[in-house]
Amino acid sequence: MMMRATPLCRCFSGWSVRMISCLIPVILTVGCTTLPKELPEKVETFGLEPTKVGVLAEVTNAIGSQHGAEASGFLILDSNEAALKWRLALADSAQRTLDAQYFIWYGDASGLLLLNRVLEAADRGVRVRLLIDDLMMGGADRIVAALCQHPNVEIRIFNPWDVRSGGGAVGRGVEFATHMKRLNHRMHNKLFVADNHMGIVGGRNIGDEYFGLSTHFNFLDLDLLAAGPVVAEVTGTFDYYWNSDWTYPGEGLKTGLPADALDEARKEIRDDLDKEANVLAAFPMQRKSWESELAALPLEMHIGVGHVTVDNLPAGAGFPPVQVFETLSEFAEGVEQEIFVASAYFIPDNESIDWVAEATKRGVRVRVLTNSLASNDESVSNSGYKKVRRPVLEAGGELFELREDLMMKASVDTSPVKSEFVAFHTKALVVDRRKVFVGSLNLDPRSIYLNTEMGLLIDHRGLGEELVRIFEQLAEPENSWRVFLEQGELQWQSSEGIVSRQPARSGWQRIEDSFYSLLPIKSQL
Repeated sequence: MMMRATPLCRCFSGWSVRMISCLIPVILTVGCTTLPKELPEKVETFGLEPTKVGVLAEVTNAIGSQHGAEASGFLILDSNEAALKWRLALADSAQRTLDAQYFIWYGDASGLLLLNRVLEAADRGVRVRLLIDDLMMGGADRIVAALCQHPNVEIRIFNPWDVRSGGGAVGRGVEFATHMKRLNHRMHNKLFVADNHMGIVGGRNIGDEYFGLSTHFNFLDLDLLAAGPVVAEVTGTFDYYWNSDWTYPGEGLKTGLPADALDEARKEIRDDLDKEANVLAAFPMQRKSWESELAALPLEMHIGVGHVTVDNLPAGAGFPPVQVFETLSEFAEGVEQEIFVASAYFIPDNESIDWVAEATKRGVRVRVLTNSLASNDESVSNSGYKKVRRPVLEAGGELFELREDLMMKASVDTSPVKSEFVAFHTKALVVDRRKVFVGSLNLDPRSIYLNTEMGLLIDHRGLGEELVRIFEQLAEPENSWRVFLEQGELQWQSSEGIVSRQPARSGWQRIEDSFYSLLPIKSQL
């Protein structure tokens, strides 16, 4: 759906009004398209009652009959290949509704494959609602508006830019300078729900690097597949965002489209998808029955009670969207023995570091798994993280940084793809191997104070222990560097030995890291 774009330094890191304002004379000479002044009609819609029959209903009925009406099932999706297959399974199996909410939905092989299946679901009469953040939507206005011609498809854009086509980076730079407070809030939530019975929540966006299909780099990421009453809570959070004043109807992005624009969009999607057949060899290109895989789920899932935590939408100065972080802080307060944090971008504040010191003094083991500079897909985030390494270690915490060439790399790539390196993208927390959070929140200032986030909270021993086993395997020296202090100096230890300089993929990455370290951008990271 979305044009492939390069992330803008984790959302405009360090751009100031003074720096951008000098571009105003330039933008005045550039013709650009803006959002229509008249907002298209936007009707409130809400999640529908779960279907009574069908393969998805059979999964939740089996869980409910065996474990009670409040019980939900949870399956860890730590495999990139499985993560895309289960999204296809939900799209192929939906009978009544499909709701999806993402920060990014790229128009690459995986994005086109899933979008095509969602369209086929709409053709079957399934009501489709797609809510996408506008930051990475560049160039997709026409196809979004065309898809909205489908009677069963509605797409809304979160916090849209006024500058659309023609203005380019200059136009958007000027707009950001003049509307920074609004545009700096991005929707980072990620969910995919079918028939209000089953859904996927976690760290993955929709794009090749999230499903092991990028030849440049692939993410090591994590989602939970959920079934049961917790999914209704997930849908409720979707409705809250969907019906808010922060969203803009997709049909308004491009007016005056011909009557056959939807047909042209379908052809474009299918033609582009045909070109990706080799890359997508591990996935069914056509709708299939997932009955056997779904029937096995009740025995494969961890069964327990789960709840959703979600940020309130930003309500102006003094009301940042911090609810998910505050919930996690309360979640961790009662820790007795250990806490394992998996956060792709990790930049704790002084208060959080003090909490680590207090916890370790009580005998609590605090372990953190995050990106190294070498595995980081966005070097700018390392400029904030590297300043907290020493304080976290001095507080008694343990740090593990993913190796970009980890031994498990082959399991991150989806055959036949082989990537250049692996980056970490997981966002999870396990307290005492029992209390679990999996969602979209990184422990950094941007996630906590600027972006909106969400996640699942589950109290279940088996789920917690499985996640800790996964993280402990990733923390092994074949897969990560253990960072420690030796006579006051930082050291990195892996299966290949000990080094005293942070590992990097290249000299250029080190130069980038040094440059970003000079910028006053911590609050934006």
